[in-house]
Amino acid sequence: MTHFRRITGLISLSISCFFVLIALSPSTGASTITESANSNTNMISVSPSIIDQVISPGKSDTFNVTITNLSNQPMPLYASTAPFDNNGYVDSGATQWFVFQQPDLLILPDQSQTENITVNIPKNAEAGAHYATIYFTPLVPVNSLQSNKSPIILRVGVLATIIVPGDIKQSAYLRAIKANIKSWGGPVTLSLSLVNNGNVYLLPHGSLVVYKNQKPVKSFQLGGEVIFPSKGYTFTRVWSKHPLLGSYQLKGKIIYGSNNVMLESSINFNVTPWDLFIEAGILLAVLGVLYKVFRKRLWRAFKALLFKNS
Repeated sequence: MTHFRRITGLISLSISCFFVLIALSPSTGASTITESANSNTNMISVSPSIIDQVISPGKSDTFNVTITNLSNQPMPLYASTAPFDNNGYVDSGATQWFVFQQPDLLILPDQSQTENITVNIPKNAEAGAHYATIYFTPLVPVNSLQSNKSPIILRVGVLATIIVPGDIKQSAYLRAIKANIKSWGGPVTLSLSLVNNGNVYLLPHGSLVVYKNQKPVKSFQLGGEVIFPSKGYTFTRVWSKHPLLGSYQLKGKIIYGSNNVMLESSINFNVTPWDLFIEAGILLAVLGVLYKVFRKRLWRAFKALLFKNS
């Protein structure tokens, strides 16, 4: 499982701690602490912001999260879990696995408190990566809020990644490689689409290389994106070459997984200045019409000029 711990360390470069601003109605029975744009109070922080655990089916494990009250007043909090949602990828199955030792907390100003969280993995849990978001939300009585203002609250989230050993499937395929040409004058939008059809997230890397006459003329590096199971991602790069004329080949390469599986695809594309040809054709047509209309006058004028010079 060393590979998954290494990947989860890298994922922290792509996914930061969730700081969510949520507007709530002041008519609710209880609400969270209001936060103004100029206020430096009512702040909390958590550590770590990302947690990864490898736990077998039917087993449990406990980890700690430290919450710090950065404000100048006591901070009542409650802990909860929510489905992990990342650009349409939603994992809600793991939210019921978490048990808080103290779901309700009270932290004094400039003090920290450790929350013990136990994860209980069902015996029939599916192998692979499972995700959940752990939230710590400040609370105050509603009567302490101003009735004429909608409160804005700050809750802090921790991303929890649970790897369940078993039939771990690291698999992906290339869906499409494209070169979108707007004009022979450029630019060209190059794209390579990858789909993760495994059961763990992937951190692929690779390249897009443009060739002309079998020689590379432009190269783009790809990587840094986290692709979750059953989701796809399109790597896009813009080539601002000017002008573009002739035949080209685009080659895409992606490497992913602990075994460095390589996927490759290519496409040929031609760049022809059709707009210039069209404009030249229109100009010739206009000149042809003008010649046909005025050719007799032009011929008389030519003969008159010729005889005058003679």
